[in-house]
Amino acid sequence: MDYDASKTEIEYDLYRIARYEHWKNKKSKGEIKRTDKEIEMEAKKEALKKYGDQLLWKKLANHYKLNIEMLSQRRIDLAVENKALREA
Repeated sequence: MDYDASKTEIEYDLYRIARYEHWKNKKSKGEIKRTDKEIEMEAKKEALKKYGDQLLWKKLANHYKLNIEMLSQRRIDLAVENKALREA
């Protein structure tokens, strides 16, 4: 799962860069009249449209993973506390 999440992040970044270069190239040819900030925002919007769901699922999976780890730690803490109470 971590591999897939990392792969998605890299694909998102590469697509965003490709779209930025695409719009920057159009600007240099005089086909559009946008600022660099507008070009950057457009590239980010296009990348999020394409990879937004995958990035969202990655965050959701990480959230569940963190909750599982917290619950596992709580279970260990309770077992230690229970043992201490039995010994007392």
